[in-house]
Amino acid sequence: MQFRQRNTPKPIKIITTVIAACSLLSALTLGFLQGTPLQEYLCLSHFSMQHFSMLTSLTYLWVIPLYTPTISISYLITICMQVYMVWMLGSSFLQAFGKKKFYFLFFGTSILTGLFSYLLFIGGLSPTLIGGPRFVIFCFLISFLFQNGENRIPLFMRFTLKVKHLVLIMICVDLILGLSNLGIAYFLTSVFSLFVGYIVSLVMWERNSPFSGLQPLEDILIRTKRMMTKSFQPDATTSSFGKIFDIQTGKEIPSDEAFINACLEKISKHGKNSLSFFEKIKLRRLSRRKST
Repeated sequence: MQFRQRNTPKPIKIITTVIAACSLLSALTLGFLQGTPLQEYLCLSHFSMQHFSMLTSLTYLWVIPLYTPTISISYLITICMQVYMVWMLGSSFLQAFGKKKFYFLFFGTSILTGLFSYLLFIGGLSPTLIGGPRFVIFCFLISFLFQNGENRIPLFMRFTLKVKHLVLIMICVDLILGLSNLGIAYFLTSVFSLFVGYIVSLVMWERNSPFSGLQPLEDILIRTKRMMTKSFQPDATTSSFGKIFDIQTGKEIPSDEAFINACLEKISKHGKNSLSFFEKIKLRRLSRRKST
């Protein structure tokens, strides 16, 4: 399992830079601005939801809140860790699935969880102070779990642990700490983001999770997704050169065969390790589909 990126995609550079810059700017102004701190305006909080309602669903993603009066080493480590997770997981996901699906997962998850937090506020549960890309990272981890849940990774000495168990431990620890430090609103919003990540990963990968108990329900959801995809699929026609074009737009529809050929060319030039994590997954999935 490798996440090495030769070239960081431009959207990832912009997103990580904005998150780090906005977080540090908000933290630096915490002790200089009189009145309500900047992070209270931008993050999910009682103040922001009371004054700006649902608009904070668009802004909380960019600011990692500071919970102490001054900037500490632990706060800087938190920024570095969250930015690194977005870079590592987001780069591989974007290179494998393209900008459209990446934006859908990244911004769709953050907006949905922000709106869910606002509904909790309406119901009487006000968040203490929630911000940063934590919920998006949850979704990326769930996606990672779908493809590598049964794999084992070495931890200490000869001790190994399955990926699904490690990810679940990480998520449970975060939920417990969040519940004790940030309250029930953060806990429920985190659980909702995990649910969104689970559903999105299920319909995107079209495969079962590593938890066998959920397989009957997952099979139903996968079949439903495939039926809906066939129902809403646009009409296409094939030219004399074997390319597929959309009748409505006239643009060429990229084929799975083109993706496979591009990956094989990349392997022949730079070796197998030049493929990103998600490119390897997609190539493996298409190869199995062709063999069947």
